[in-house]
Amino acid sequence: MPENTFQISVDPAQVQHPVSNTLFGIFIEDLNFTCDGGLNVNLVANNSFDAVYMGKKNFFVWAMTFGLHGQIDLKPDRLRNWSVSGGRLESLHETPVTENSWYARVHANGKCRLENLGYNGFKKNIDASAMSIVDGKEYEFSCFIRRKDFNGVVSVLVEDENGNALTDEKTLESGSEWSQIKIALHGKKTDYGKLVLTFNGTGAVDIDY
Repeated sequence: MPENTFQISVDPAQVQHPVSNTLFGIFIEDLNFTCDGGLNVNLVANNSFDAVYMGKKNFFVWAMTFGLHGQIDLKPDRLRNWSVSGGRLESLHETPVTENSWYARVHANGKCRLENLGYNGFKKNIDASAMSIVDGKEYEFSCFIRRKDFNGVVSVLVEDENGNALTDEKTLESGSEWSQIKIALHGKKTDYGKLVLTFNGTGAVDIDY
């Protein structure tokens, strides 16, 4: 067999050790949002504007381990990881892309910027840009977008913390109905950056996924 190749033989009829009947399936302890920002290769934190986080009201790990659940406090925070300047951002559910989804509405008045730092680990890195961009590499940007009464130009790129472009900038064309856009952003410099959508104009634009 080739080097670093392994073979496992399993006989389900031959029990080697007793296993508790409360243990089953595959266990993932997603302390660092790996399932969101690692396994699915998505660089945008809370890309769907649907974030709901679990609080700890009368909830303890030891109790969950033995099936003695406390009260789990679910806290919607649908605009988490997004920041807006030069405009206003709100979370809406009316006529969404899919039945149960929420989306963001950007209200622009001149020049508005919507930013996402990516998965920076939060805590001490809460303000750090975390999207790894490599010079010469290609990155697919996609979203659903719908103009309400917006008159102007919407564009997207990745910038570093000092506002320097790490990718080229592309314009997002859209109409009055939901449409999906997929474009390629090309890396111009190797560094960590943040996603920036710029709304040059006035009015409201809906965006999701």
